[in-house]
Amino acid sequence: MPPLERKRASVVGGLFILLTTLALLLTIGGTIFNAIDQFRNIPDDGAYGFRTGTTETGGNMIAFASSSAKREGLKDQDRIEDINGHPLSSASTEDDVGALAQQSGSEVRLLVRSGNGPLRQVTLQHIPRSVWTSANLLDGMPVWLSAILNFLTHAAASWVLLAAALLLFLRRGHDRGAMAFAFAFSLMAIDPGGAFWLSYYHLPSVFVFLLPFALYATGVSLFGVAVAGFPDGLFRTLPTRLVPVLAGLGLAVDWIVVFVQPSPITPPAWVATALAISSACTASSIFVAFVAQLIRYLRAPLENLERQQFKWVILSFAIAAIAMVVAQTIYRSGAANLHSGVLSATFLLAALVLQLAPPIGVLVSLVRYRLYDAEAAITRSVAYGALTLALLAIFAGSERMLELVGEEYLGHSVGLLAGGLGAGIAAVMIAPIHKRASNWAERRFQKDLLELRRGLPLLIADIRETASVEELADAVLTRVMMGVRAAHGAMVIGDMLLQTRHVAHSTAAAWMRKWTPAGGENLDCAKEDPIFPMRVPLRSDAIGRVGWLLLGPRPDGSFYGKDEREALLEIAAPVARAIAVAQQRQARRDEQKAVTTTFARRLTLIEEELARLVGSTRASTT
Repeated sequence: MPPLERKRASVVGGLFILLTTLALLLTIGGTIFNAIDQFRNIPDDGAYGFRTGTTETGGNMIAFASSSAKREGLKDQDRIEDINGHPLSSASTEDDVGALAQQSGSEVRLLVRSGNGPLRQVTLQHIPRSVWTSANLLDGMPVWLSAILNFLTHAAASWVLLAAALLLFLRRGHDRGAMAFAFAFSLMAIDPGGAFWLSYYHLPSVFVFLLPFALYATGVSLFGVAVAGFPDGLFRTLPTRLVPVLAGLGLAVDWIVVFVQPSPITPPAWVATALAISSACTASSIFVAFVAQLIRYLRAPLENLERQQFKWVILSFAIAAIAMVVAQTIYRSGAANLHSGVLSATFLLAALVLQLAPPIGVLVSLVRYRLYDAEAAITRSVAYGALTLALLAIFAGSERMLELVGEEYLGHSVGLLAGGLGAGIAAVMIAPIHKRASNWAERRFQKDLLELRRGLPLLIADIRETASVEELADAVLTRVMMGVRAAHGAMVIGDMLLQTRHVAHSTAAAWMRKWTPAGGENLDCAKEDPIFPMRVPLRSDAIGRVGWLLLGPRPDGSFYGKDEREALLEIAAPVARAIAVAQQRQARRDEQKAVTTTFARRLTLIEEELARLVGSTRASTT
């Protein structure tokens, strides 16, 4: 990718603003109409026991009918031709149905048709109970929860993508790698199916269906190219140079389809083949880019800043992969449409995580904010991912087993009871599964912090009987700075600056002259301090405070996370005791040395006096 300098940066910035404005307008419209659909149309239709859906060829059909509506003669997939004497054309939408249902009062009269059959009238009574607390006809969740989750699943991803794109543009507008992601996120925010509302204004189908699809496909292709050039926009290896070729081929096919096919409603057969080729090229480009960058990550130096950036991107893709497995497992099994509210909610939440994880991970990485929290995030993500998968498997397996047992021994289905018992079994297993998963993830992804928590107390307990205070301070500083990744550090014993590491002694001494130590047992934190934002009191209940451990910021300039702060508090007391022991031993040694020195001096004086007396006696005899 060419560097973004001067005129090129202005042109790229102007194009980004233009595309982002278009994406913003489409997202605003899609969000408004999606909210109307979820929070007005569905409850208003559900109050009479039916749901509607709009087909690609236009017209409204019953997506699902409740048992009470079926008793009145309504069938699934019946097409609505008329509501309360108001005919519906092929251009009518779900909003039209919802608005007419809202005005119906105690009953609604539908004129419907099954397939090409004759017209028939169905009269549905208004359900007196609150529709918001009743079960949704499709997913079994309460209508209010279903509306919220469905709305978020459709709207949240677009807004997060737009926010990520704008932040990258504002913070890293001259960084070609960041701007590649900014363009990709901006275009990916355009929901290909979310521009349906444009048809309400009788715009040509090319603007309603084809153009949003092509812009979204462009964003996906750019995403693969951006991953290949991560983080600086350079394609360093042969596989990464192959990515723009594959992405460009897929993108060319998409735009050819947009301009050449005669109709988006009834496309010719070759369109499906072309789109399959395009999808294969785009998917291959993203896969090649990710594998190439994974190899590059594995070869990067351990403490390299670029490696920390890679960790966030890999973490976001790993979370997205787990969410995709969960969502696909539920979707393929049909569980999301079997009136199981728990599984339906899990499916929608997994779909939401799948959409949000990649842009958030890339944003954190490129903005370089809290890069050194990757291990903690990975640990928690792995733990909660394993917990989710295990509980999902336990719930589904136990529910099915209880149903089979009920059918075998009771002779009838125990559907609701089986679901309740399955949820209870899963709830009982939460604590042990989470503990095991967390411990494993911590051992795997937070080795340095775990070594600090467990290894440092053992080390100083071993050497405190033999090492000097200076040697002890040096060992503590080395382990602590490695465990929490501090850029520099210092050790203060009493009022004396004893040791410094990666910071000039004069700089630390000048800082100390302006510093007023805080009282109490807690950490003394000053996030805005560029020299020593973290001050750890080295104290124990038995001996009080013996000094301070001063730590600079992490290499990315961020402050320490919760896990690091907890670890520092844990080691403070053992370090204080070890220093006190070393000081006492050194004091005893100094005292013994002083006694020995005094004895030796007195012995010398005695020897000198004896020698003088012997000399005097000899002289007198002579």
